[in-house]
Amino acid sequence: MINVNWKHKTMILTPLMLFLLFIVACGASAPEIQPTQKSASAPAASAPAASAPAAAAPAVAIAPAATAQAQPTPTPLPAEVIHQGKINVLVGGFGNERFISRYCQGECHTFGRLLHAYLASTTHEGGVIPEALESWEINPDGTKWVLNMREGIKFHDGSDATIDDLLFSLDRMTDFESEDPEQTTTTQGSHRRQLKSQEITGPYQITVNTFTPYAGFAVWNSNGHAGNLRMNLMPSKLLGEPYGPNEEAYEKLPIGAGPMKMLERSPGQTMKFERFDDYYYTPEFGAPEDRRPRFQFLDLHMVPELATRVAALRAGDGDFVEAAEAVKSQVEGSGGRMIYARESTYVTLELNNCYDPAVRCNDRRVRRALDLAIDKETIVDALYTPESYAMAGWNYVTPTSLGYTPELTPTAFQPDEARELFAEAGYKVPGSTGGKDYGEMEIVTWNPGDVPFIPDMAQLIADNWRQELGIDVKVTVTDRTLVSQLRRSGDLQDKGRLFINEARWDGSTITQSTFNDPENANHQLEDPAVWAVIRKGFLEADPEKRHDAMAKVFPTIQAEHYQLSLGYANLPWGVSSRIKEWQPWSAAAFFNAHWTIRVAE
Repeated sequence: MINVNWKHKTMILTPLMLFLLFIVACGASAPEIQPTQKSASAPAASAPAASAPAAAAPAVAIAPAATAQAQPTPTPLPAEVIHQGKINVLVGGFGNERFISRYCQGECHTFGRLLHAYLASTTHEGGVIPEALESWEINPDGTKWVLNMREGIKFHDGSDATIDDLLFSLDRMTDFESEDPEQTTTTQGSHRRQLKSQEITGPYQITVNTFTPYAGFAVWNSNGHAGNLRMNLMPSKLLGEPYGPNEEAYEKLPIGAGPMKMLERSPGQTMKFERFDDYYYTPEFGAPEDRRPRFQFLDLHMVPELATRVAALRAGDGDFVEAAEAVKSQVEGSGGRMIYARESTYVTLELNNCYDPAVRCNDRRVRRALDLAIDKETIVDALYTPESYAMAGWNYVTPTSLGYTPELTPTAFQPDEARELFAEAGYKVPGSTGGKDYGEMEIVTWNPGDVPFIPDMAQLIADNWRQELGIDVKVTVTDRTLVSQLRRSGDLQDKGRLFINEARWDGSTITQSTFNDPENANHQLEDPAVWAVIRKGFLEADPEKRHDAMAKVFPTIQAEHYQLSLGYANLPWGVSSRIKEWQPWSAAAFFNAHWTIRVAE
């Protein structure tokens, strides 16, 4: 691990930013990526015509309340001919590069949205709609979900997806009893603990019963929820017992039912995909639109270095690259442009295991003082542009999210009140001789590829705490995997974890796992009064009333100051001049909405 100990923010910012600009301007060598294919000389085939009108809206579909400030609906794109060439997408990471939903962690939606069929999908406006499901119904108290599977779904090997495949996929996702818990996330564990039964109740129907109201079940199983794969429709004939050998063979070249089939892969480097003409999400199969890609091939490359990704774009070997504000001029100088995925990622400083009475942060006055002593506006203004970052919402609740209200904002900088609370809690503050020393405080973080300057933010927070509260603060910069292991093992107790995570439309499942599930190893509070507020909000299963119910939950949790919100990032993508159109989702991280891409001829 590297312990960072910069003292002045001018020393943090200027060399780092100038170095990043320098290496990009000098043009680091491009990755070994095959040149983009030209259009075939033969005329491209027209998009298949829909043979049936779009089906009526499903019986029950959760949609965002009007007060959730949904983003405007994108302009409908015409059904153009299929571009016969290839697009290259360059991203910083593939997560742990697993293709079975129970195992994949990290940036899994990057390839999952291409390969897999999900039970449900997000939309450009937020909300969640059926995808592999045709519809669903929820009972009044939110403890029973009836899932109606869409007919006509095929796997990439041409075989039909059956209701038995769906039940197998649900069961395999949630049967964790014999598995190494390190291979699953704590959110998955909270999901499993809410499930009572899953059984086939019709030719294309499964009924799920839960122990407690679970209005977030559909969004948890969607392609818009966080970064890990959720419930994907998988072929039971390839993944049944014996699980170990079958899963190992499957993951070498996985077969899904999503919009693109995988042709080949080089682990840790490249995944190659081809358009799957028989993808089910079309009006022909009752879907409201055709979500098949309008291009034939896509190569997905893992290129951790930002400079190398930008160099590839400038050389004509990349069409979409995960970028940063610092390279905007480089992208535009090559004829490309920046497209921002709004509300993609939130940034938070988490105070860990503060429910333990033996730790310093168990005192709410200490937690609130730490929050009030961070000059968030100044820090964000120093590191980011208004286009790439915003100070609004709280944690995973951003303006598109269910339960967001304009009053929900990061805690304002109030140093005088911070010192008063700190002194009231019995600790010494600058200018005072009374009270005891707080001792050392450690902030642990990593350097993520998609949101730059997170270690710099950690150091500026440390500077604030040192100046306003007199705390001796150490910043430790390590890797994301180790930070997760430290958190899970309890080794971050009474320390701060500065982290980024994927924004989402519905934050009910992460609220459940973090703040309402004491069996979760990473739970953050043990306060019956707060639990009561959360559980009352979760009782509301009516889609039309959930926004108002959740809007009462989040301010209550924020006021406890277990997680100190620092706003959210609009993640920039560098896009080549070959791309005429792309309309990414809001509040959904990683590469998405591939069917909105239009390639210039």
